[in-house]
Amino acid sequence: MFIGKISDSLWTIENLKHVDLGISSSVPPPNMGNIELKNLETLKWVPAGEWIGKMLPKLTNLRQLNITNISVDHADALSSSLQKFVQLASLTIQGDEIPLDNIITAFSNQHCLKKLYIWGEFNCKQLPRNDVFPQQLVKLILINSQLEQDPMATLEKLEFLKYLSLGNQSYRGKQMICSAAGFPQLFSLTIVGFYALEEWKIEEKAMPCLKYLHIAYCSELKVLPEGLKNVPLDQLVLRSMSEELETRVKEKTGEDWSKIQHVHNFSIRP
Repeated sequence: MFIGKISDSLWTIENLKHVDLGISSSVPPPNMGNIELKNLETLKWVPAGEWIGKMLPKLTNLRQLNITNISVDHADALSSSLQKFVQLASLTIQGDEIPLDNIITAFSNQHCLKKLYIWGEFNCKQLPRNDVFPQQLVKLILINSQLEQDPMATLEKLEFLKYLSLGNQSYRGKQMICSAAGFPQLFSLTIVGFYALEEWKIEEKAMPCLKYLHIAYCSELKVLPEGLKNVPLDQLVLRSMSEELETRVKEKTGEDWSKIQHVHNFSIRP
């Protein structure tokens, strides 16, 4: 359902617990008044505005938060607010210029955040150090981050991470390395739209629990990493990859077939 307007009276319901405006809504930033909404647990697809600095810090019971249209203008208010959340388990941020450092460092001393989704270009070209990342993350999705330095160096050290999806233009570099013993619990990895990626190296004992791998629209990746033969995959999906790579993974005859012949479910999709 498309929502274009919402009454200010919604925010006067003191026992309000869940608000989901829908991903396709176009409501203006909310006017929450002075009600503290201490019972609010879910706030989804709400556009950024002055309420981030004025009201968000008072929503101390939030478990799930989705904010759209974030920009660097909201950086300080957002960081200050997020630091007050000790129960927030899922956070989604969408915008044209994401103040990444402000978001990540807000959770550096907390252990509540399990799921983090960020859609939009970061205001920096590399991820922060691993030690300021939310250490308890289980699921991470990045889309259109425009990173220029390999994100794996940071992400592979998140020891509880199980689901990682790096979407269109998350990384713009040519090389990527998954180090030995990196991603100790990673179960699912999706890589989409790394248009410049030419070389991916997987060192021995990296991703020892990985079962699902999906690689799509990485047209410059012509060779699969040698280290895939040591990854215990159950399913591998290649979608819209180069003709050279598709030739190399042909059953029994392809040069890269030996790297993936142990995979139970392998498919190439257009």
